[in-house]
Amino acid sequence: MTKHDRRMVLTLLVMVIAIVLVPVHLTKARDANIKIAYIYQKNLWIHHNGQTTQVTENAKASHPLWSHDGRWLAFQDGGPGGMIKVYNLRTEELKTITSHGSNLRWSPTADILAYQSNNILKVAKTEHLPGNDFKNLGVSLGVANYAWEPNGKGFLVSSQSRLLPTGWDSVKLFKVPLNANMNQSRSQLFYSLPKQSTDFFAVGTSQFKWSPTRDWIAFIAHPTASASADSNTLAVLSKNADTFIRLDKMLLNPDWFKWAPVGDKLAYIDGTGRFAVKNKQLSVKEMPAANQHTLTPKGFVDRDFTWIGSNEFVVARAKEQEWKNDPDQRALPTLFYIDSQSGKQKQFVQPQKGWGDFAPIYLRDGDQLLWVRSNRKKAKIWMANENGKNARQVVNHIDTSLGYYEAYDWQNVVSIYRRGDAR
Repeated sequence: MTKHDRRMVLTLLVMVIAIVLVPVHLTKARDANIKIAYIYQKNLWIHHNGQTTQVTENAKASHPLWSHDGRWLAFQDGGPGGMIKVYNLRTEELKTITSHGSNLRWSPTADILAYQSNNILKVAKTEHLPGNDFKNLGVSLGVANYAWEPNGKGFLVSSQSRLLPTGWDSVKLFKVPLNANMNQSRSQLFYSLPKQSTDFFAVGTSQFKWSPTRDWIAFIAHPTASASADSNTLAVLSKNADTFIRLDKMLLNPDWFKWAPVGDKLAYIDGTGRFAVKNKQLSVKEMPAANQHTLTPKGFVDRDFTWIGSNEFVVARAKEQEWKNDPDQRALPTLFYIDSQSGKQKQFVQPQKGWGDFAPIYLRDGDQLLWVRSNRKKAKIWMANENGKNARQVVNHIDTSLGYYEAYDWQNVVSIYRRGDAR
């Protein structure tokens, strides 16, 4: 071999190594920013920087939730209505916020945790003192559900309807400032939902979600429990409460309606009936006037989904079928990519036989997708690039979510944070 040939071989070898190693380095760099909190064997764990940390022992943890900056992780211990605890990633301190609370939500702008104690809305504020202690403050009475205002300065809350001799009264929405301090005079009526009629009935609401323009607020208005199991009303309210739209019927699943990352386009999974294996379609509507656009082909049902662009989705899809009492006879979902503008739809990844893919979450900072892969007895967390390439398992085991007729709430056991993510 001549000296020239040796140089050519060496050059080619360097190029091959670079091609192989650069994607690996990029993958590791992207993965380093991802923080995954999950529940395994009823304990709280964190996966970050390729390391796994067990936070609790002998706990009954659930509902993990990251703060807006990823510094704090809140969770329930003992189930909804039990203790609320927070964990500081930097100091590795574990603190109990309250012995009785539920429905926890972090401020979108600060390290302030809101939660409910029965019908009382409270907040736990981080005091910037040694040890980062929390100070618990009451905000408002009479709260059935709530959401933070996008600016973090207050809340939109809903009341519970009451059964009066004349029938059910209206559910009312109120604006409540963060510093209300249980002073009822500081809360302002924002809107009253329509009274009970032949085509509308609500005794409460889900949480509220603002469109990116802040012009519209989406939520589910639900009837009493027995009726709510089969049908609820997806509603949209304008920012000034002068326009109320009853959009569609759907299950009471707050993760099944989501605004696009820009604009006023709302996607949701519609369809009545408690069975997630039948009559569940992914639909899109741009507010206020555009027609509804259904994206689910005939013969299929969609469950969980995530936006990955202003017109693109990844959705968990399965063949439509009648309900089967034997779980092994129920179809498991796989992930599909959808471009609603071009009409293009294709399978995203292929799980192994006997496993299904659920709860996709797109992380815009890095163009990656995470999801849960489960066979109903075991569950794992997987990740891939936006185009489905480089699919890999990142967490080997998490607790399975309790299913309700094949609708699963994976937020009970998983919370994913990534710096710069604004989903």
